[in-house]
Amino acid sequence: MAFARIIGKGSFKHARLLKNYAEQARADGARRFILDLRECAHMDSTFMGVIAGVALAQRRAGAPLPRIVNSSPRALELLHSLGLGQLLDIDPSPCQPISFSELEDTGGSENKAEVTQTMLEAHETLIHADHANAAKFQDVITFLKNKLDNSPSHE
Repeated sequence: MAFARIIGKGSFKHARLLKNYAEQARADGARRFILDLRECAHMDSTFMGVIAGVALAQRRAGAPLPRIVNSSPRALELLHSLGLGQLLDIDPSPCQPISFSELEDTGGSENKAEVTQTMLEAHETLIHADHANAAKFQDVITFLKNKLDNSPSHE
């Protein structure tokens, strides 16, 4: 089982950290993923796209859907607004935190192209998760693709 507690804002700045953690947990044999949002003040679309990516990977692997625990009404509203309620096992009752490993944001370990790529993948995942999101994020995807195409590493 893999457990992550989000403290503060779940944003594009931390999305790759969560994605890498989930991928490593899966590689280490974890079949269950629990995300505690008790102390999560806000989530942006990139962060929620990574959550959707974790959920879709779980589905493809035939593993249980990620469980969301201790979520605020606002966090649930954000998840449902992007159609992610169908991809997640949302537990409405409060639960006690279990032991977890802290994910440390080392800051600056990623270059701008990696951050942009994570953002692009997250938004594409949101559209894959719920096609109604296409109208919300098509301009963002176009912008991010252009940004990647024009970055020095792609020239």
